[in-house]
This record gives sequence, structure tokens and C-alpha cells, in this order.
Amino acid sequence: MWYQDTFTVPKDTKMTTPLERELAVSEGVVRFVCVSMAPGCQRTTGVQIYFQGVQKWPQVEHEWIRLDATPWMVEENFRVDSAPRVFKIYAYNEDTVNAHEVVVGILVLREEEIGLLQQIVTALTPRRARRG
Repeated sequence: MWYQDTFTVPKDTKMTTPLERELAVSEGVVRFVCVSMAPGCQRTTGVQIYFQGVQKWPQVEHEWIRLDATPWMVEENFRVDSAPRVFKIYAYNEDTVNAHEVVVGILVLREEEIGLLQQIVTALTPRRARRG
């Protein structure tokens, strides 16, 4: 299941008092995370994503995902099985003139979906390529 939150970070939102959002997900395995920001923020806006009080992305503690026009994407294999299954998203905006839009997307798959996808990939991969 794809979970997404699109929100606007008001101008002059300080890093020390960031905007806080929550994104609830179902039980499963996080396979993909994407953060994008509208062109024009010129790295003045930053995002951190936490799960159960621990910073997950970016993986370096106290760092922020800061972008302009190129989305930030990462493949994952992170299990979310214990409640609460809620990601906390923190965002700041150093721009004192403009608010900036942020999109955070998280793909969570159930175990049976992962197995089915692997079977499909295996079936579609030519035998010569599989021997590798």
C-alpha cells in the first residue's frame, strides 16, 4: 500500500520548532521511501522521518533531507509490525518569503505481497539471466 502526505511548510518555520505531521501505515515491510519538494525551495526546506522515536531517514542522526527539484528516494526493507505504526515527519523552511510544498511517500507491503512480487520477477527473468 502506498501512503502519502502532501503538506505546505509555512515560511520561516525554524529547524528548532519544525512543522510536525503524522503518517499512519499498515503492518508490513517498508520497501520504498520518497521525499520531494517543489522546485524553487533551493535547499531552504528540510525533512526528517521518525518511527517510534527513532530517526529513520535520513539515516544520519540530526541530518535533514534537503532538496530542490530532484526527489530523494531510497529502497528499504524495514518491518513495521508493532503499534503504533505511525511515522512522524518533521519539516522546516528557512525561506522568509515563501511557503514550500513537501510530499512524503512510503510503500508498505504485506509479506504475501513481497513473496508474490518475487515470484513474478523470477518468472519474467529469462533463464539465461538467472544463471548469471
